[in-house]
Amino acid sequence: MKIGITLDMSIAFWANGMQQNIVFLYDLFKRIGHECYYITKDIPKNRMHFNHQGMLLQDLISDKSENLDILIIAGYDIPLKTYKELKERNPNLKIIISHFGHKLYIDTHNLLFDERYKNYEIQLNPKNVSEYVDQLWILPHHASGIEYIKTYYGIDNVVITPMIWEPSFVQDKIKDLKRKNLNPFFKADYANKVCVFEPNINPVKTCLVPLMICERLETERQNTLSAINIFCAERIRSRKYFENFAKRLNILNKKDFCFFNNRWGSLDALSKFGSTIVSHQNDCEFNYANFEQLYMGLPLIHNCPSLCDVGYYYKQHDIKMGANQLYNAILNHEKTLNEYTEQARSCLKQFSPFEDKNINIYSKLIDDIK
Repeated sequence: MKIGITLDMSIAFWANGMQQNIVFLYDLFKRIGHECYYITKDIPKNRMHFNHQGMLLQDLISDKSENLDILIIAGYDIPLKTYKELKERNPNLKIIISHFGHKLYIDTHNLLFDERYKNYEIQLNPKNVSEYVDQLWILPHHASGIEYIKTYYGIDNVVITPMIWEPSFVQDKIKDLKRKNLNPFFKADYANKVCVFEPNINPVKTCLVPLMICERLETERQNTLSAINIFCAERIRSRKYFENFAKRLNILNKKDFCFFNNRWGSLDALSKFGSTIVSHQNDCEFNYANFEQLYMGLPLIHNCPSLCDVGYYYKQHDIKMGANQLYNAILNHEKTLNEYTEQARSCLKQFSPFEDKNINIYSKLIDDIK
């Protein structure tokens, strides 16, 4: 079958997990034997090292002989009139909307806080789309929002698809850093230097719990940590509430100890600022940054239940357990590094787009939607 996947190639592939996920989907469908194309809005600005094919959305629209069997709306949405036109051209076309974020949390944030939507008028009633959309896909760690998605679109055909990931992007980044004489792998003398990479965009992933884990450890075991670097902090560091909140924490009253930085690429930051990562999430336990850190054998303190057997796991928002795990990592990670890395990489194989289980699930999905 001929499959098109929307992808905004003006955005770098390291910008977010969605970009990479689309590439992995392409690889998986190609491996099954389908003919795949990225459907891009503009001429690509970012070169891809894969031998993949693409076409401009405008070319797809204007070339009346161009027919897809399946169109996956993934990297960006298309106008309602384009849904209609493509369906009229080919009544057998199947259209799938694939969500890579937790839509309930994203919409909650936008409803309450996002100034970008202050004067925003909804251009598209999502229930109008239901006339043309055959299926919706969400990831397993967003399953708690499945009924919200169904109601939002007025579509009951929502499928939970496997999470897929493989290390080609992180391997390329490691090579690039090596050419610059930078080393993002674990360094024993960086073990007590903590990095936090949560995006601080909405309540799904913020630095709040990681900060409190560090505060708990430093309060109970002073001078265990030598530095804390919080990234993606440009949104929060100037807010009055955060300024007042910060005054409560011992770690923020220590001179030259805790730093609030702009967004950095995680591997670039790990090359320079620390080797231990403290993370926290709500209903978003699978994310590529954590996968990359585990693949590299870095000590990851996390609260992802499905990954509880790898890294240094703490339950939900248990700050005391998280502090104990952080202390454990600082004391022992160097001793267990090889075993830890081997175990982590073995665990990550379950997400590979080249694993038969994942191929079979997606193959059946595509076949059944015909």
